[in-house]
Amino acid sequence: MDRSLEVVLISAAVAGVSVLAITAVASVSLRIFRSVSHGPAGHDGGPATGAVRTSRLRMAWEAAQHRLLASAARLFAPGRYAARDVTLSRRTVEASERGQVADRYARAAGQLGSGKLDVRLGGIYALERVAYDSPQHHPAVMDVLAAFVREHSRARWSPLARHKQTARHPGRTAPPDVQAAITVIGRRGAGHDCQLVNLDHADLTAVNLTRANLTYAVLAYTSLAYADLTGADLTGADLTGAGLASSDLTGAHLTGAILRGADLTRANLTRANLATEGLFGRAARAGLFGADLTYANLTGANLKSANLSGANLCGADLTGADLTGAIFKDADLTRAKLTRANLTREDLTGAGLFRAGLPGADLTGANLTGADLTRAGLTGADLTGAGLFDADLASANLTGTDLTGADLLGACWPPDAVIPVGWQRDADSGRLRRPGHPLL
Repeated sequence: MDRSLEVVLISAAVAGVSVLAITAVASVSLRIFRSVSHGPAGHDGGPATGAVRTSRLRMAWEAAQHRLLASAARLFAPGRYAARDVTLSRRTVEASERGQVADRYARAAGQLGSGKLDVRLGGIYALERVAYDSPQHHPAVMDVLAAFVREHSRARWSPLARHKQTARHPGRTAPPDVQAAITVIGRRGAGHDCQLVNLDHADLTAVNLTRANLTYAVLAYTSLAYADLTGADLTGADLTGAGLASSDLTGAHLTGAILRGADLTRANLTRANLATEGLFGRAARAGLFGADLTYANLTGANLKSANLSGANLCGADLTGADLTGAIFKDADLTRAKLTRANLTREDLTGAGLFRAGLPGADLTGANLTGADLTRAGLTGADLTGAGLFDADLASANLTGTDLTGADLLGACWPPDAVIPVGWQRDADSGRLRRPGHPLL
């Protein structure tokens, strides 16, 4: 029988005893009252009269009251001791349960050091159960599992072997015990966390973390190449220098994630959310400063206010991506696909857009000062009010491009393109200037 049920049954029994005791007291009280009401007058008072009789009756009445109190005390004493016993029993049960959980935790943690895979797997799932049954053990369990992942993921594969197997068999799976441990961490009850999940420098190549909860996890310099992170929650995670080449981040939540220097070459970020919206505000902008997103798939991704300064987006597909408020200063967008991308008022100062595909892109009010747009495809793009000071537009395709109100001072203009009204080509430099205003 469950110990909690035993405590409940004991409490119910004590309550029943208390009811019987109250009933008995009422019955005895009635009998005593009747005895006191009639007895003293006929017996205790005796033949005496006057003051003597009155004194004897008072003494008899006080004696009856003492008998009543003594009877009540005798009746309630067992209930009082029973209640005390119930309290002690409950405390004993709780202490016993704590001891059992501690023993389970110790045995499960010990299994992680076994040389047998099945024993290690048993220990991992036993620890998960301990964390579920005892929230106070949750932080310790997650800390142990994170340490197991850090150590065992690196020990399983030598650097050379790891590189060869990844290159030859990009679809290989992670070691079973490492996969099991990271799966448990990914589905934990994060509400019981007392510290951040620390997985820095772990080798999680090709792990399956679909819809895993890794909010605010420390994944700095962790290898997640070929990992499946579809729908994973990486909100606020530290992915500084992480290796995410060819990883699948479709629909992943990366709001406020730090991706400074991360390698996202050929990563799939379709519909990934890297925006600042929600509870975090602008302070939570995704930090992609200097990140390598070469040939990354960012189709339809939400990159509102993302910091992509200095990022390598060479060949990246940003078709339909929401780039409102994003920062692209000094970013390399060579051959990037930005079809119909929203780049309104974006900071693209010094950005490398060589041969970038920008057909139909909205660049209204964008700052393209010093940007390299050589051979860029700007067919049908909207550059109304854009700043193109000293921008290089040599051989760019400007068919149907709207340049109304754009600042083209010092811009290098394609030799075969029509010069916009109000501008002329400088004879010496070949750059545009206002009539009557020589270039400085």
